[in-house]
Amino acid sequence: MTPSAGRADLLLDALAAYGLAAPGLAEHPATPAAPLDPGAWTELLSGARAERLDPVLAWAIALGDWPATVEQREQIYERHRSSMASALALERLLLELHAAFTREGIDHRVLKGPALAHLDTPDPSWRAFGDLDLLVAPAQLALAGRVLADRGGRRRYPEPRPGFDRRFSKGMAFVLPDGHEIDLHRTLCQGPFGLTIDPDELLDGTETFTVAGVALPALDRPRRFLHACIHAVLGQPSPRRNQLRDVALTCPRSAGRLLDALALAERWQVGTVVASAVDDTSARLGWVPPAALLAWRAATHPSRQDRWRLEGYRDTPRAPVLRALTSMAALPGVRDKLAYGLAVAAPRTARGATVPDRARQALRALTGQPRR
Repeated sequence: MTPSAGRADLLLDALAAYGLAAPGLAEHPATPAAPLDPGAWTELLSGARAERLDPVLAWAIALGDWPATVEQREQIYERHRSSMASALALERLLLELHAAFTREGIDHRVLKGPALAHLDTPDPSWRAFGDLDLLVAPAQLALAGRVLADRGGRRRYPEPRPGFDRRFSKGMAFVLPDGHEIDLHRTLCQGPFGLTIDPDELLDGTETFTVAGVALPALDRPRRFLHACIHAVLGQPSPRRNQLRDVALTCPRSAGRLLDALALAERWQVGTVVASAVDDTSARLGWVPPAALLAWRAATHPSRQDRWRLEGYRDTPRAPVLRALTSMAALPGVRDKLAYGLAVAAPRTARGATVPDRARQALRALTGQPRR
């Protein structure tokens, strides 16, 4: 790593940590004492966009905790205005979808960006987001998909086999004619950890936030915390800093709600994912978890099964094999295991034709044969 890259990483860590100890305090030691030189500022801007931290930088400068020149202020303020304009457009769409789902009797929860912006930050403009994620009951997933299709939504990936979405998938992803992306969730992630989450219990805890006078349902704080941990650890090979920031922001402050979250984590068999998220957030952002969480973390050790499951989410050659096999192992009955394995090994298009290349690749993965 070059010295410049190392400094940029430290600055981004400081930015991601801003306000976590107490809003308005520049508590991270890497926070600059004077405006950055043009080269360092350009690197910071590039990193902030990649890490989705533009709003945090804008607020840190506006509150006087991050020194900047007049030109630097105008640059980040303009980017912040642009990201908030996008967020407002998505919130307008969210209100339309909420109304449509309500008319159809679809029980739903708003996930991630809009919910976190309104419920877990000092002001919604602290959090940017680029799409919408909605959780629905498995039995209503197809109906919710039809609502989006009626709006011109195009599904990004076909259902592997009939019934797979309702029983096994994370959900469905749609792109609307205006380019907006909508993810419909049945659970919080793909693979074995998503299959061990109880969808009914996931929907049980609800908290609302208000947009334009309309109360919108979201997950309660314990479930938002678990989702933030899952998204940070399992969403991609290396978590973005804004995802680690979400872990810290959603962590329940009261001991009772934190214990509720940890009890859910144990029942859903995602404790090792939560532990990994806590470790990553503490290491990268200098975040100090609550005492009860630290005590729980000290007593939590991943089992061999947990390690195999986690490996299936990594960017490694054997990950597809492990994810397929550990997903099948996570399912409770032989019938479900066989149905899942068949859908992965021999997916079908909407017209019922097997997709040969994908099927051959999946079969080789399931049987451990080398790739060609």
